Amino acid sequence: MSDRLKTFVEALMAQRAGEAARCLSPSFTRHDGLTKQAFIEHEIEEFRQRLLLDERSPVIQVSPLSVTRHEIRVVAKGLIYATDFEVDSEGFICSNGNVVECVPKLRRHRGKIDRAAAVRSRDFLIQTITPRFPVADCHLTVAPERGLFSYLHFSNEIDPAQSFTGSLRVMMKNASSANVRIDFPGFDRFADWQEKEFFPIIEGNRVKLPLGKSRPWSASAWLDDGSYVSIDRPEPGLEWNLNRSVAKAMVTDALDNDWVAETEQ
Repeated sequence: MSDRLKTFVEALMAQRAGEAARCLSPSFTRHDGLTKQAFIEHEIEEFRQRLLLDERSPVIQVSPLSVTRHEIRVVAKGLIYATDFEVDSEGFICSNGNVVECVPKLRRHRGKIDRAAAVRSRDFLIQTITPRFPVADCHLTVAPERGLFSYLHFSNEIDPAQSFTGSLRVMMKNASSANVRIDFPGFDRFADWQEKEFFPIIEGNRVKLPLGKSRPWSASAWLDDGSYVSIDRPEPGLEWNLNRSVAKAMVTDALDNDWVAETEQ
């Protein structure tokens, strides 16, 4: 099983769509709202962007989480890709059947950790996202157009060190809906790659990005006039100069966790 998963990742990195497709189960339908062909194209593009970060040959690591679920990590100078897939009895990758894409996150602030889910539909506008498990301090930011992520931020009584599985009910503006099962990771997932300190540092109109085990996947800044700017795949340790004072900054790491820093009021 691990050999086929490694073959799949190697094919994605080499942009060999046909070879990657042969690693998918014959029963593969939709995965994160994507058809088989669209899923392969999306994953190839994801790797193309990540491989731009490092010219060295990445190391592919595959580890079983259960009989049918395997974890994949790709490491170059740091972690550049981490995910897991269900496989069938012959080791072919199964689809999750979801009509929307859901990205679970740990969201860290100084002295506080909560959770989030980034959810998007490539076909319809999202109207509401309702967690089907107990939450507190729940806040939803809805994307203005299809294909962009809506964000559900929440806290609950589950220790951030622990992973848990829950479900979300996603309602689209065309009146269709979907129930989506989602695994929210804790510090126990990819434990050896969890950053202990990855906050951006705000100094007036400058944001200094962190150095850590993995490369930052993106950086965002909210300026004092209410405007917003972001950059993808920034260099670790980059000193990002902006034209106005920075009110808030956020770095997303290779595990899709968000690190949020704010200026003191």
